[in-house]
Amino acid sequence: MPAFGQAYKQLYLFMNNHFDLEAVTWDLDPSRVKRAQSIARQLIQAIPDSKGMTAIEVGCGTGLMSFCLEDHFSKIALVDSSEGMINVLNEKIAKQEIEHFNTYHLDFLELPEEVPAVDVIYSLLTLHHIRDYRKALESSKDRLLAGGYLCVADLEKEDGSFHAHIPGYDLHNGFERDEIQQVMTDLGLKVIHNEICYVIESDKSGELRKFPLFMIIGKK
Repeated sequence: MPAFGQAYKQLYLFMNNHFDLEAVTWDLDPSRVKRAQSIARQLIQAIPDSKGMTAIEVGCGTGLMSFCLEDHFSKIALVDSSEGMINVLNEKIAKQEIEHFNTYHLDFLELPEEVPAVDVIYSLLTLHHIRDYRKALESSKDRLLAGGYLCVADLEKEDGSFHAHIPGYDLHNGFERDEIQQVMTDLGLKVIHNEICYVIESDKSGELRKFPLFMIIGKK
C-alpha cells in the first residue's frame, strides 16, 4: 500500500472492505454481466487487430469483463486490491480450468515488475475509485508495450447520486471526458476513441436515474 498518509489508508481499507463484502454476490446482478459483455464487445471493435494480444485488467473485481475476453487475448493479468474479489475470481478460474489468466492482489497505483508489460490495459468503473487517477493512468501507460492501448471505461461526471449508498464515499463522482482525454494526451498517448459506451439505469430514492459511461482509448 502506498504511503499517502493516514486518511488515504483509512479510505483504502474502507473501500476494500466494501468490495470484499460485495464479492460473493457480485456476479448475481445480471445488469453487471450485461454491462461487462457490452463493453467488452466495444473494446474489441475499437482496437484493430487485437486478437491474440496480451492484456491486463486493472480493477478486475470478479473478472466479469475478462471472462468476456477469454477467447480474444492470449494472456490476461487480472489485478485488484480487494482480496475478496480476487478470492472469488480464483475460484472461478479454477472451476473453469482457465490457464491463461494470472491474478494479482495488488494496489492499482503501482504495477510492479511481476506484472508483465502487455499490448492492452483496460478498466471498467475502476478509475473513479482511485484518488490519484493521473498516477494510475501513468502507471498503466508505463506497463504498455510500444504500440499498445490503454482503454478506460468509466462514469461520466454526475452529482454524487451514484455512490450515495456508500457511507463516507468521497472519491470521484465520475469524470469529464475531455479531462481524461487530456491526461492521456499529456502522457504521450494518441486518443483513438472517445465515446459514450453504456448507460446504467438505477433506482435512486424512488427515482430512475441514468448514468452514462464513456470509453476512451489511447495508443502508445
